[in-house]
Amino acid sequence: MAKAKTDDPAFDPDEIGKLFKKAKMSGEPLPYAFGLASKPEDCGFLTHLRKPGKTLKKELKASSKAISKVCFGTFRVDEDNILLSSPKPIKGIIKQLRVRFRKAGMGKFKPMLVGPDGIEIDEDTLPAADQFDDTDDDIQSPIGAEAPTAALAPTPPPKTEGSAELARRLTKIKDAMGTVPPDMSERLQKPFLKAISQIKKGEVSEARETIELLETVLSRLKPTTPPKAPRKRRKTLSNRSLPTWASCLTIKKGADAPPAEDQGQAHRW
Repeated sequence: MAKAKTDDPAFDPDEIGKLFKKAKMSGEPLPYAFGLASKPEDCGFLTHLRKPGKTLKKELKASSKAISKVCFGTFRVDEDNILLSSPKPIKGIIKQLRVRFRKAGMGKFKPMLVGPDGIEIDEDTLPAADQFDDTDDDIQSPIGAEAPTAALAPTPPPKTEGSAELARRLTKIKDAMGTVPPDMSERLQKPFLKAISQIKKGEVSEARETIELLETVLSRLKPTTPPKAPRKRRKTLSNRSLPTWASCLTIKKGADAPPAEDQGQAHRW
C-alpha cells in the first residue's frame, strides 16, 4: 500500500518513516510528541533528530486545532515495533496511532507503550483522557535541551539491574549449545546474538524472554556425546603366536648356508 500524501503539519508520513529507519539502524532513542484528537485520523505525531520532546509538544499543539491534548517522550524501534515511552502517557495514544499509521500506508509499524523498564503497558489501565493534564512545566524533557538547535548527543545504553544475571545465563546457554547437534546449534545462533544485543541496549525484559526461549529449547534437546573410542586390547603371547622351533631354525640355502654337518647337528637338537 502506497503512503498517503498529506499536507498535515501534525503528521508527515515521509518524515516519520525516515526517522523510524534511522532509529532502527542506530538503536538510539529519539524524541516525539503525540497529539490526541477526537478522531484517530486527526491525531498528530512529531519527531525530530535534535528537537526535544517539550519543543515538539509546543509545535504540535500549535499545528492543529483538532488536537486536544499532547504528551511527549522518546521512542525506540525494534524490528517494526515502535516502543513509545513517556513520563506522562495519554490514554488513546496506541489506538489512535495504529489507525493513523494504517491510513497513512504505514501499517507495518506497530506502536507499543512501554515503561522505563521496557515492559509493555496496557493503555487501558491509564486514566481517562479527559482527566489527563498535559501541563508539564515540572517535567524535564527526556532528550535534548530546550534550544531547537542543540545537538543530540549519543546516549550510552542504560545500565539496568539484572543484566549481569542474564549474562551469566547466556554463558551457560553457550556451553549447552556446544552439546547439541550442529544444525540445531546453528539455528540457535541468531536468538543467542539477539539476546546479547538486547542486554547491551538495556532491554532487560526482551533479553529475558529471548533467554527463556533458548533455555526451553535446549532443555528439550538431548545432548550429543562423542562416540567412545574402541578399547585397545593388550596383546598377549600365546602358543599360537610363538614361533615354532623349526621356523627359528630355518636353514638358508645357497652360498650363505652352513656346512652340511652343521645342518645335521641342528636336526639332532
